[in-house]
Amino acid sequence: AGLFRLPAQDRSWQRIGGDLPDGVIATCIHAASAARDVIYLATARHGLFRSADGGQRFEPINAGLPRSVGVAPVTPVKHLVIDAQDPDVVYASTEVNCVYKTTDGGAVWTAANTGMPGSFNLTVLVLDPASPTTLYAGTGGSGLYKTTNGAGSWQAVTTNLPASTTYNALLIAPTTPK
Repeated sequence: AGLFRLPAQDRSWQRIGGDLPDGVIATCIHAASAARDVIYLATARHGLFRSADGGQRFEPINAGLPRSVGVAPVTPVKHLVIDAQDPDVVYASTEVNCVYKTTDGGAVWTAANTGMPGSFNLTVLVLDPASPTTLYAGTGGSGLYKTTNGAGSWQAVTTNLPASTTYNALLIAPTTPK
């Protein structure tokens, strides 16, 4: 168990994240494309972590995230996406209040869910590679939502989609994002 990476030009896996708390259950891990050594880790019980050194050390970055509905100390974070041009801008989907955003690398998170129907099971986020302020949020039974202003406000996407669809994955084609 644990986190492992395969360094470039190497054939052996290396364990990383030895400073993470016992019992961490990773739900999503992303490396920032604009800063290769920056890694964000979402977890089911311990919120979010950030590494600035390629995963050797992780720091918790939960300021502003709500407590969990259950017994976990921080709301479960299901998915996250990082702005390809700015590794300090990150969006996280959570169990409580749906979407949170940071613009300072996780020092402070703020709810970014205006236009979403209350608290529901947010499943997945995807960021438009052609427009870093355009995101889609797929839910667990409450539909699909879109923002074009960096999660300032969201609108339901309903054209030709069933209202109660559960979204487990979303993809924006990089060559044809429309």
